[in-house]
Amino acid sequence: MVSIGGAVAPPLAATTTVFSSSGTTPFIHARRFNATTGWGTKYANPATLPPGNSLTVAYKPGVVMTASITTPFLAAYPWNDVTGFGARYATLSPAPTGTVVAAGFNATGTAVVGVLSASPWVFAYAWSDVTGFGARYATPDLTGIAGNSNSCSISPDNKAFAFTTSTSPWIYVFPWDDVAGFGARYANPSVLPNAARNNNVAFSPSSSVIIASGTGTPNLSAYAWNSITGFGTAYAAPAEIATSGRISFSADGLAVVSCSSTNPGLQGWQWSDVTGFGTKFTSVNLPVTGGAPTLDGAAVVANDSATPFIQGWPFNSTTGFGTRYSAPTPAGTATAWVASN
Repeated sequence: MVSIGGAVAPPLAATTTVFSSSGTTPFIHARRFNATTGWGTKYANPATLPPGNSLTVAYKPGVVMTASITTPFLAAYPWNDVTGFGARYATLSPAPTGTVVAAGFNATGTAVVGVLSASPWVFAYAWSDVTGFGARYATPDLTGIAGNSNSCSISPDNKAFAFTTSTSPWIYVFPWDDVAGFGARYANPSVLPNAARNNNVAFSPSSSVIIASGTGTPNLSAYAWNSITGFGTAYAAPAEIATSGRISFSADGLAVVSCSSTNPGLQGWQWSDVTGFGTKFTSVNLPVTGGAPTLDGAAVVANDSATPFIQGWPFNSTTGFGTRYSAPTPAGTATAWVASN
């Protein structure tokens, strides 16, 4: 699973580890989490911290990685749910040319992909759980792309890489291959989003839908997707009343959750790949500035810029949000989060 600013959320096991990136030292936190009892023990910090303010955090089985605004931008660690962080992997070289705003692993776990705040926008490196960062993939043809980017995602079938910018057409998708890397960019959707969609982008679990969030009304744009033909028909916009930030599909593909820095902070809808957005769940009136991916059948976790920084709610893709869990202690600032399973 790739969680690069928003993607498919994995099913939450009875007990899991939730990682959160942070804008202040130690720049990454790891805590146990149980879908019944909520937050548990915080793990010890890694011996060698990430290089600075971490904007996102990503996980693949056995490895956790942060993306920071400070060179060398990416910091990766072996992970064990019993012993916690291992020794930090060697620094990647050459480092990306620009500020990394989101990064994660491809669906097969053999590459690290991400986006920069400006040109050349995208990057990718080979990855090995033994040796860490490998050779950098060639940058694709980015002719005509402009604006600032802060989100990206790889489809669960590992065939497409999407990212968004602040300039029309707002959303860009490239074929992805684990050997060759980026392919030639897909054609734009026939009906473009009405406004900027650079807050987040995600694929559905079936890789047959792509959705992007941003400003303007409506705040969400969803399209049918095919890795051969690209964008299909746009789905009708949902009933929504707040700016959409990070978005995610539930693991069963039956719900979509979005967060907002204004009330209602959490919004959610039933979802069908055939008909699109369905019934809107009762919203949570608590603003959250960061992500709120659904962990199907178990919980939603969201981060914020104020205490307690990271929070959780029971969630079900049929009934929606439950009563909020008690806040974790110690809190620690959070800019994004991901779960280990």
